Amino acid sequence: MNKIVAHRGFSSRKLENTMDAFKLAFGEKYIDMVELDIRMTSDKKIVCIHDNFIMNNYRKEYIKKMTYEELRKPILHDTDFFIELLKYITKFSSLWNAFYLLRYKRKKGTIPLLEDVLEILPLSKEVIVEIKGSNSDYDDDTYEEEILKVLDKYSNKKISVMSFDKNIIMSIKKKRPKLKLGILIDKNLNDINLPVDFVSMSYKVINYENIEKLLKSKKTIVLWTINTYGEYLYLKKQCADLFGKIAITTDFPDLINYLLKRDMATK
Repeated sequence: MNKIVAHRGFSSRKLENTMDAFKLAFGEKYIDMVELDIRMTSDKKIVCIHDNFIMNNYRKEYIKKMTYEELRKPILHDTDFFIELLKYITKFSSLWNAFYLLRYKRKKGTIPLLEDVLEILPLSKEVIVEIKGSNSDYDDDTYEEEILKVLDKYSNKKISVMSFDKNIIMSIKKKRPKLKLGILIDKNLNDINLPVDFVSMSYKVINYENIEKLLKSKKTIVLWTINTYGEYLYLKKQCADLFGKIAITTDFPDLINYLLKRDMATK
């Protein structure tokens, strides 16, 4: 059966990439893996956040130029919430998602340290750490080293690392050959041939031939981001008989779990 990956924690119920979102995802038995994003602050703290900036009084504040203490203020995503709600409510097949978002309106949250998340990671769960940006985004080359310092503390736990930047992934592979590594692919399908453990791809660019090729090379396939019933049906059609062999990344893990169980029951 497909593995379910909670995108940035249980991000349809709680603010993405926050401790509340991670705790909720870690507590659900049907969620196999939890994905999160990381960046580095000016004082070399590895934090969980997707964007490279936050808005402060209508002004962009870049993560790499802020200390962790400066980031430890409550953040709101109400604007994002209403944009997301409008997006879903205009799709007939996604009304479930719209009502769901209304029920679980975003709340305040703070940006956590990666090590705080790994500290509460259950041994039964796996975390997929997405490295945002690259070494060249910083004034020195310490980004990769600071990430590895944190990961080394939790070598007893199930941790995978992925990035769109193949250079940083190949560099980590040399330094930590036992670490489970993956490459993110949006459009450049040539990277599916890289010597990594898994490939994380947009469901929009996948096809049966690519899935078959990846499975033959013994790579795990993680597809993102499937949030609606329509997207789920499209994915099933593209994957055909190989559908059960992929991992599904979603903001709505309970919806995907329901659809998978329903399909199993009707076979």
